[in-house]
Amino acid sequence: MAYSLFKRTAGIKRTTDGRSMLNVGCGTRSHWEWNNLDFSPYAYLRRKRLLGAVVKGLGLLSAARCRALENIDPSIVCHDVCRGIPFAENVFDVVYHAQFLEHLERAQAVRFLRECYRVLKPGGIIRVVTPDLEHLVGEYRRALNVCAQENNGGLQLHEQATMALFGQMVREEPVGTRQQKSWVRFIERRVRGNARKSGEAHCWIYDYYELKHALSSVGFQEVARQKTDASAIRQWTRFGLEADKDGHGYYEHSLFIEGVKK
Repeated sequence: MAYSLFKRTAGIKRTTDGRSMLNVGCGTRSHWEWNNLDFSPYAYLRRKRLLGAVVKGLGLLSAARCRALENIDPSIVCHDVCRGIPFAENVFDVVYHAQFLEHLERAQAVRFLRECYRVLKPGGIIRVVTPDLEHLVGEYRRALNVCAQENNGGLQLHEQATMALFGQMVREEPVGTRQQKSWVRFIERRVRGNARKSGEAHCWIYDYYELKHALSSVGFQEVARQKTDASAIRQWTRFGLEADKDGHGYYEHSLFIEGVKK
């Protein structure tokens, strides 16, 4: 991961209380007071309004995809973080990414975390959400116990548990592509490629201890678990990045972890 040659210092958005917050790999879940960064087709089409209108007019976007596109921050930064985070040093109070780190190779993930550290101000907080290997293994072991008891539901639980562990590592087609009409799927497969080429495949799954070590190794301190409704980030829940307005979480059974740049 090479540092981007273009490191922004101007135009950084701030929340109503003056904080600068960065949401990396935001996908379709962004808060418009934050600085949102992603490299998905959604981000590209949101920035290229005319192209987005053409794509919608051709019927290449389903109704659900059109709604998702309209909900994205119109000032989203479309950038590949494999080239670094395109902001200057010490500019953000918070760096956040959810269900993103697992899509990077392990060595690449550490380089990315160094970039997160670089753009944070001293005293800034990183919050990371990933699938939780400990939970996934626990579900697999529970399925094994049910199978050992010759329970009729054992094989179904086993299938669910093994798919949760390995499915997104080996799946060939992106989920969004698979849900489209056949002719749209045909086009997307040729434009975006398979799940790994499009960046949707998982490359690794973390437990608390490995992720804590990775964060500590790049300089973060006070690394600790959190919950979807708990954070050292002030007024965290008001941003709605991990739960809807009724409090239903988006990332059930995930690993939530935070650290501080001293």
